[in-house]
Amino acid sequence: MAILQKLFQDLDRRINARFYFMSGGYLRFQRDKKALVEQYRKLPGKGMKAETALRDFLQEREYMGKKVLKDDLEITLALIVSCLSIVKASMGSENLVHYACASLIYLRPGSSSWSGQDALISVTYTILTPLLNPMIYTLRNKDVKAALCKAIRKTQISAECFPGKRSR
Repeated sequence: MAILQKLFQDLDRRINARFYFMSGGYLRFQRDKKALVEQYRKLPGKGMKAETALRDFLQEREYMGKKVLKDDLEITLALIVSCLSIVKASMGSENLVHYACASLIYLRPGSSSWSGQDALISVTYTILTPLLNPMIYTLRNKDVKAALCKAIRKTQISAECFPGKRSR
């Protein structure tokens, strides 16, 4: 166990220093961990139960990998959202849902933790988006927009939300 602790000391230090706190950090972490495992396996004179000790050691530290994966996902999603806001500004909001769903499907890390979310993304992309499209395109019509604004101004909600404006 002491050999493993010494070998993985640098990896622990990198995790604590948030070295892997970036988009793609989990893949870098996995690569570094794999290299350390290979290095451990090449060491001579470890004894008969070396593989069992390695497996147990890695199981004890599995939470570290999950933390790195969580950080990676949060950063990646933040980058996707920031890119989508740029797309929204340049293309309009009607394409935003399409780009968001497509980005989540194709740019996500290959992880089993996403299996339950695939169904939600699929439903959003195949059902919710087509349902919202007619409304979005209708709101592009100036007459419809004006009528909707007029109706909103007449409601009590408008008076509560916009106290400076009075309904007619």
